[in-house]
This record gives sequence, C-alpha cells and structure tokens, in this order.
Amino acid sequence: MNISLFMVFSCQVNKKQQLIQKIEQIEQTLNETTKKRPLNKKEVKGLLTLYKNLYRENPKDTVVAGYIMNAAQYTMHSQMYQKAAHYYNIVATDFTNTSHYPMALFMQAFVYDQANDTANAKIYYKKFIKEFPNHKLTDDAQLSLQNLGKNLKEIVDSFDKKARTN
Repeated sequence: MNISLFMVFSCQVNKKQQLIQKIEQIEQTLNETTKKRPLNKKEVKGLLTLYKNLYRENPKDTVVAGYIMNAAQYTMHSQMYQKAAHYYNIVATDFTNTSHYPMALFMQAFVYDQANDTANAKIYYKKFIKEFPNHKLTDDAQLSLQNLGKNLKEIVDSFDKKARTN
C-alpha cells in the first residue's frame, strides 16, 4: 500500500516537473523573441495552455503562483487584457499567502486601467492601497487612481498646474 502511494506521488511530481521544464523552455524562446519584436497572440496561446494545465493539476502549490504571474505578463504584453486580469485574479484569490499577492493585486488594477475599465481599476487600486499602505507601489497606485480615466493631455495639464502652484 505504501509503495503504491509513493509511486502515485512520484509520478505526479515527475509530471509537474516535466510540465515546468516545458514551460520554461517556451518562456526562454519567447523572451528571446520579445527582444526583437512584440509577441502575437498565437505565439502565447500554447504556453497559456501549459500554464492552465499546471494550475489545474497543482491548484494549491505555491510554486505555481509564479508561473501564473508569468502567464498574466505574457497575456498583458500580447494585449489580452481580460486574460491577464483573469490570471492576476487567480493569484490574488488562490495565493494570498505568497509574495506574489501584492503585485498580483496591483497588476490587476493596472490591467483594468490599460483596458480602460476604470470601474474595476478603481476597485483594485483602492484595495491595493488599503491592504498595502506601505508597499513600494502604493504611491503609484494613488497616482494612477487620481489620473484614472484622464487622457495624456489632462494628466500633463494637471502636473503643469501643480508645478505652477508650488
């Protein structure tokens, strides 16, 4: 009985390691590509399937949180904002006790901001500020919150106005 349990556990660990190796090989290739040009959605799609499989097979493994953060980054850089928000949400929901949690929460707000979803961006910037008032990104979150929904000209004008009053 103990031997069969060991064999099952050993196979699961081996399968996870193989999946991680495959992910890391593709990540390395894509990272080289990004030095030359932006990635397209087709290039990222296969990697996202691997990330999804890794998470599905290891939903509580904290090592997976880092890979889910990578998935969010790749989708964001490929302008798949809804998918990026989804991956950041996985980390912000399922991996709150990891070092990735604060960044996932901040990036979730940032992705919504980039997608012009100001309502959700506002929710997550506020949540980040409330939960991490002393984080190195808190000032960025506050500034982003102040400029939410503004176009570049409006932001520049507000900085100019502030500079004139000081």
